[in-house]
Amino acid sequence: MEGLFNACQSTLISTSMVLFPCRHVERLGAVFARLGTATWITNALLAIPLPPWGTMSLVLVLIFLLGWPFEWPAIVLIFMPMLAR
Repeated sequence: MEGLFNACQSTLISTSMVLFPCRHVERLGAVFARLGTATWITNALLAIPLPPWGTMSLVLVLIFLLGWPFEWPAIVLIFMPMLAR
């Protein structure tokens, strides 16, 4: 019974460590949206005198560079909503 309790406790800790950031990324995205960060990034990307394929290439390079310090869930949950606007 003690082994089952320890396994459940370890599972609860691991699951909460994964789900806690996922839950609060929504709030972080709302703060970024409220501050106008997504609009600022969109306007900055559109102000660069590049053709559409150049802008897309710039976004892909940015995501590629973000892949070095960040794992893919952080990129998808934090950065992609800002770039999708």
